Amino acid sequence: MHANVELHVDGPEPDEVAAEHPKESKIEIEIQILLGTNKDVATTFSFVSEVTNDANILLGPRLGATFISVPCDVTFASAREIDFVAPIELHARNVALHAKSLIVRPAKERPEDVIIQCEKLESSLENIVSNVNLILAVENMEGIGFPTIKYTDRISQPPSDPDLRQKYFRLRRILCEFRSHSRGTLARYKAKIENERVLKNEIGEAVLKRLIDDGVLSLQENHYILDPNGLNTHLGVTWPALRKGEMPQTLITYLSGSVKYFV
Repeated sequence: MHANVELHVDGPEPDEVAAEHPKESKIEIEIQILLGTNKDVATTFSFVSEVTNDANILLGPRLGATFISVPCDVTFASAREIDFVAPIELHARNVALHAKSLIVRPAKERPEDVIIQCEKLESSLENIVSNVNLILAVENMEGIGFPTIKYTDRISQPPSDPDLRQKYFRLRRILCEFRSHSRGTLARYKAKIENERVLKNEIGEAVLKRLIDDGVLSLQENHYILDPNGLNTHLGVTWPALRKGEMPQTLITYLSGSVKYFV
């Protein structure tokens, strides 16, 4: 009654490996047990694995409180229904939903979103029942029919310019690390944001520095806090829009930046 369990599967995003062409990618897996009214992390189980970029990961018909970023395909399959309990965020190359029905519902105390972002979505669903905000953010909408199309938004491909592309990857990875905190803020542990997996290189460090200098992020004790108003003011994009892959020109202009940050 007083505990939550979250699953984090953190690997590179599909577009990142498309640019770098590695055969295998490192995947970090964490199972976090959160206790108390503030849902503080009490125990974490950590694992490291590898996945080939042409793999197809088969997940079970039920999933909840899960945050996944993998460079390969993901398939959900069931003879009857797939059951999602928010919050769920999934970023994969291609995603398949093979079942008759998809049921999407909130956790009792956490009415958050279910966001699936991919290059292409395959669905055999005949029925979708959702009591939360369900977002299917897809680059290629070919072949998507009713009822899945009702929840599907087309998203833009990352910038073609190699420098802008890398800045966008690092910006998106930093900001999409944030989670809704029990105190009503968007927060993330300092060590999680400054992790090599998130920043990756000097470009990521420069992006983080600019976000801090512009007041989009602030450091309070051992947490980074994200200011949604600052994000909208400086980048011209809302946090929900960024999470589902929207990329307005204002964001590209911000990433073009000055030599002070991006060299």
